[in-house]
Amino acid sequence: MQPIFKGKAPKIITMLSLGAFLFIVQHVLVHLPIIDFRAYAIGKNITEGMQYQGDGEIPPVHDFMLEDSQNDLAPEILAKEKVMLVIVYNADKSDNTGFAAIREISKKAIHKGYSVYGVSASFSNDLSALQEKYELPFEFLFCDETTLKTMIRANPGVIILNKGTVVDKKNFIDVDQIKL
Repeated sequence: MQPIFKGKAPKIITMLSLGAFLFIVQHVLVHLPIIDFRAYAIGKNITEGMQYQGDGEIPPVHDFMLEDSQNDLAPEILAKEKVMLVIVYNADKSDNTGFAAIREISKKAIHKGYSVYGVSASFSNDLSALQEKYELPFEFLFCDETTLKTMIRANPGVIILNKGTVVDKKNFIDVDQIKL
């Protein structure tokens, strides 16, 4: 077998590949994935993703419910134009350093006419303590933890919806980049 490149070229290519690999891994761990293939990616409509196609397959969005203490509010919320969902899939495992930024972006969103909801799979006592400790200006709804992890990898993270279509989503580190 003859190598394609000779001399220092293989070492340079290897080092550049390693550098690119490390950059991508670090970026994805700190922010969100560069390319999102999930049913909750930016530009996807959750309501459309919940509809059966008639071919017997389960739709890509099949466990999406936003419940208060009595009702599933998902249909009502998905019909609204300006919605911000603050995802905290597990309050015990959330990065508490992000709640100051979450509080500020939530206040800005409310001021600009957005309906802001927290969404979590945690117990209501944990969420009440979280709301009180960080002075969060929204109420929490319940959703399955696996569904929330599928929606956004961040804990906490923010998703902006317009009539059920995902307009933007950010990790708490990047919420200042959200254009309301």
